[in-house]
Parts: sequence; structure tokens; C-alpha cells
Amino acid sequence: MNIFTNSRFKKIPFVSTLVFLILVFPLLYPDSFTVTLLVFVGIYVIVCTGLSLIFGFAGQLSLTQAAFYGIGAYSSALMTTKYSLPFWIGFSSSAILPALVAFIIGWPILRLKHFYLAMATLAFSEITMVFFIQEIDITGGPTGITRIPPAKLFGIVFDTPVKYFFLVWILALSILWFANNLIESKIGRSLRAISDNEIAASAMGINIAAMKTFMFVMSAILAGIGGSLYVHFVSFVNPDPFSVSLSVLLVIMVAVGGVRSLWGSVLGAIFITILPSLLGAYKQYSMLIYGTILILILMFLPDGIAGLIVSIIKNINLQSKSLKE
Repeated sequence: MNIFTNSRFKKIPFVSTLVFLILVFPLLYPDSFTVTLLVFVGIYVIVCTGLSLIFGFAGQLSLTQAAFYGIGAYSSALMTTKYSLPFWIGFSSSAILPALVAFIIGWPILRLKHFYLAMATLAFSEITMVFFIQEIDITGGPTGITRIPPAKLFGIVFDTPVKYFFLVWILALSILWFANNLIESKIGRSLRAISDNEIAASAMGINIAAMKTFMFVMSAILAGIGGSLYVHFVSFVNPDPFSVSLSVLLVIMVAVGGVRSLWGSVLGAIFITILPSLLGAYKQYSMLIYGTILILILMFLPDGIAGLIVSIIKNINLQSKSLKE
């Protein structure tokens, strides 16, 4: 879906400019705190892109994203600490293991709809959280796993925030490009048909169960990749970051940014990641503030921030067109 214009080619200057600004930012403003914050934004962009595919385009409200995020994180951490394997193996496992789990549970639970699907995915997230806490021999329990080595690829050790920024954002932009091509393809059109009307989609010959499972697996892969990037940046993992509240927060990110827009994942991730740093002494009210923002967005901006940008650009284009005439 093209959020800025109906022409695929007219958005190329915008995207190129955005990519350029993202990649040169740490060179122009190498403040450690800001760069670190943007690293987390990039990680959440990857995770939210996966959620956007299953929630925004396939129309399936999944609350498993935090669980897959955690599975990817622990998988990569275990491979590189307990088994002393290279980062690229841990990174690969962070995509493969969530994909296998998603495929196994996807076939039965994706037959559920609406509230029942949300409850089933919520239950899976809770079970995963209990596993992280109770299986001390594997996960380290509440104390977690420490001394996770930094990412290393092609002889480059990503051991500073600036280096890690480039690793995360190159991956994030590549994933956005891939996801955009996916939703512009026949698969994307099938997903939108399923989201709009499953009965009509089935009548057109679309394999609904296969499509839902495929996108569920894709969302799990992206969440797992985000988990791997997270643990190799902070060098530590325990169960706390992967609670159900994170799944809810991710849904809020996608809804605030724009459910049916990949750029909404970017905007939502930026907004929700940066907002806590602006709250200051009011951080204890963060979930209340997030909930209030979500209600206001759903009431006044149902298409999210991305939809607002679309409306502004359309109005500018109409005004410029009327002036030319």
C-alpha cells in the first residue's frame, strides 16, 4: 500500500530522503542517549512490521508478538552463550524457532475469530512467559542470561551504539522494503480480501487457512529477529520485557501509527518509544496515557498518524492543483 500517492514511483524521492536522513543522523548527531533510543525504535519497527502484516493486512488480532520476541531473544542468547556459537547462527535461530512455533500453533488457533482469537493468543503469551520464568535450566529463570556477546558479522563487531544503529536500521529498512513488496503482491491482495470478507475470499479460491498461517509465521519471524537484535545490544535477557503488556503496547504502536500502513509501524514505533522519555516523573501513568492516546486515535484518527499525513498531503496537492488551474 502506498500511503503518500497512488503512483509507486512518485514516492521514491520521499523514501530516498527518509533513508538518507536515518542513516546519516548518528554521524551528524552522535549523542549516545539519542542513538540508543533510535536503536530501540529500529528494533520496534521490525517487530511492529510483523504485527502490521498479521493485524493490519490479514485482519487477525494477535497478542503473541511479545512471546515470539522473547523466543527469538532467548534462542539467540542461548546459542551464543551456552553453546558459544557465532552471532549469525544465533540470529538465524531467532527467526527459525519462532517460525516453527508459529506454524505449529497457527493451524488450530487461527481458525478462531475476533475475541476468541485474541484470547487464544493471549493464553499462548502467558504460557510462554511462565516457561521463561520456570525453566531455570534453560532460560536462567527470573535472573536471566548475562554476558551475551555483541553482534559480529563479516569481522565487524557491533559494540557501540553508533555501529549497532547501522546494523539495526539497515535490517529494518530492508524488512520494510520486503514487506512492502509482499503486500503489493498477490499474497497481499489475498490478505486484504480475507480481512474484508472471509466468505467472499474463500469463494474466490483463496486458501484462507494457509494465508493466515503464512502471515502468522512471517510476523513471528520478524518478532524473533527483533528479539535477537535486542539481546545482543543490551547483553542481558530475562523474562520481564516479554510480558503480555508488551504485546498490548505493540498493538497500540501499530494502531497509533496506522493499522493498514507499513509506515504506520515506523511512526507508531517512534511515537511510543520516544514518549516515555518525555513523560519524566509521570512514567508510572504510562499505560493510562497510552490507553488514552489509543482511544483518541480510534475516535478522531481511525487511520492513525499515517492517515493524517495522507490527508494533509492530499489537501496540499488539491490546493496546488487548484492554484495552477
